[in-house]
Amino acid sequence: MARKYDVVIIGGGAAGMCAAINIKLRDRSISVAILEQLSRVGKKLITTGNGRCNISNLHINLERYHSEDIRFAEYALTNYDNHYAADFFSEIGVVFTYDETGRAYPYSLQASSVVDCLRFALDDFGVDTFVDTAVLSYSKKENFFNVKTNNGDFVCESLVVASGLYSGGQKLGSNGSMLKILKNNGYKTVKTTPAIVQLKTETDVVKSLKGMKVDADVNLSINGTAFRGDFGEVLFCDYGLSGPPIMQLSREVE
Repeated sequence: MARKYDVVIIGGGAAGMCAAINIKLRDRSISVAILEQLSRVGKKLITTGNGRCNISNLHINLERYHSEDIRFAEYALTNYDNHYAADFFSEIGVVFTYDETGRAYPYSLQASSVVDCLRFALDDFGVDTFVDTAVLSYSKKENFFNVKTNNGDFVCESLVVASGLYSGGQKLGSNGSMLKILKNNGYKTVKTTPAIVQLKTETDVVKSLKGMKVDADVNLSINGTAFRGDFGEVLFCDYGLSGPPIMQLSREVE
């Protein structure tokens, strides 16, 4: 027999957990379930900010959003800015601290503490979390969604998809499977482009500097002419370069 909820959220990452908590903050009587295909929630969140969790930023604006149509993010960034994020996380026990560039981190400087506070809040609000539960398909009949998973069926009035696309790869739960399911249900999609990722380079130099970090100007050039740049902490790896400025520029690299 299918499990019945008012709201089912596909994806137990930061977006899915925050969505569930926000729903409960508005009305605790709403029944909510999270479906996560990995063995635990928040696995990708643990790895963010070099394990420190760069959770927000004082300087949020549309120009920093990666998209061919930045207007897509206008509503969210206008109505849910850093102050909103700080208030929300403070309510569940996470206090922000900021570095010299405006990046916000949990005061503990531990991503695990953010995941723990989110998990504890889910428990306190009575959100049911189903791990090792991969969504296979969904359909809608009249006013209800039927979600089929490897762990049985779920029926709900409202369905939230917070599964991500490919970021982080399959080990962190992002294998693109939900994108295919959405396409099968008639949703139009845009071409996906790798972004906010590390860059592979020639390894002669970087491999010998593996593990070193340096604040630096980074520029992308075509025929010797720089067309985009950024500044921040660059991390040398055995395969190439990483760090915030590298990830900011990565979308421009073919």
